[in-house]
Amino acid sequence: DGTIETCNAAFAGQHGKTPEQMVGKKFTTVVSRKIAQQTMAEIKGAKANELIKSQLIIKENNKIKSIFNRNMRIIGDDKGQPVAMQLVGSDITEEYRYTLALEKMINVEVMAEGNTQKALQAILEIGCEYLGLSSGKIARVEDSDFIFESLHGDILDVSQPGDAVPYSKTIAYHLPEGTYTVSLPNLARSHLKDEPCYEISDVECYIGTRTQMHGNMFGVLAFMSAEPRDREFSDMEKTIVRLLAQAVGFIHDRGKRVATLEKRQAELENLNEGLNRFTYLASHDLQEPLRKIQQSGELLKDDFGDLLDEDGSYFLQIMTNSAARMRSLIDDLLLYSTSAN
Repeated sequence: DGTIETCNAAFAGQHGKTPEQMVGKKFTTVVSRKIAQQTMAEIKGAKANELIKSQLIIKENNKIKSIFNRNMRIIGDDKGQPVAMQLVGSDITEEYRYTLALEKMINVEVMAEGNTQKALQAILEIGCEYLGLSSGKIARVEDSDFIFESLHGDILDVSQPGDAVPYSKTIAYHLPEGTYTVSLPNLARSHLKDEPCYEISDVECYIGTRTQMHGNMFGVLAFMSAEPRDREFSDMEKTIVRLLAQAVGFIHDRGKRVATLEKRQAELENLNEGLNRFTYLASHDLQEPLRKIQQSGELLKDDFGDLLDEDGSYFLQIMTNSAARMRSLIDDLLLYSTSAN
């Protein structure tokens, strides 16, 4: 009849009650109407000892709030008739969010279409959404300056990409060397509560790590909020931040490689343009003296051909043939330079 005979503290806690308070209540009055309808539909017609597996998705404001994997075993009496149901559920919301963040991270380059700034923005959006924090930043450290490269969220109300602040007055200054992820859900209760970085930052919740490229540290990836967090950051959340920092390094490396290739391509194009211009001018300037050589050879042959001995005629022929060959080569050069331009 749907009466709850026993339950654990986890199930009761989801509904703000103790297990003792849940016993004796109707299942359909404890859970939402939608969950009750899904559950009853899934066990309808089930036989004794049958195991039914399903997934329950709970949404809030059209967004996924929780996901549960459920095993429902039908319990039978001595005659094999169904009389009860044992329901065991496991919350896989964290695993789902983690997997979704990884999928988005894998597709960052595709979504950004090779644009470095778009890719960095996508990294910050993924991190803020996954962690539930209001701001994200990617910055590089140059000497004593902390220079913002990419920003997302509320931090844009007070800072812009390209802004620089003293590195020694930032929370990032206190990050350990290496790729360790530091999480501070409540800075007011952390070891930084008396540091200038806390007093001037307006940040109450922080998680960040250093970024590196080719093994060299060059900046910081961090996510933060003006409100403290009521729970510690999980191992999965710390892992996502570390993976996002690695992605930042890859994006920077690819951006530098692309910039280098584009620079070299521009240099080659300028060089080719110069060579083509030189080829055209040189070929054009060679035509006039060559034309005179050909005309002189023709005049020599017409006026003095009969006076030349066998060797003279042979050398005259070599001169005219070579000039014709040279004319053909110059025409080819002109054609090449014109088509290249």
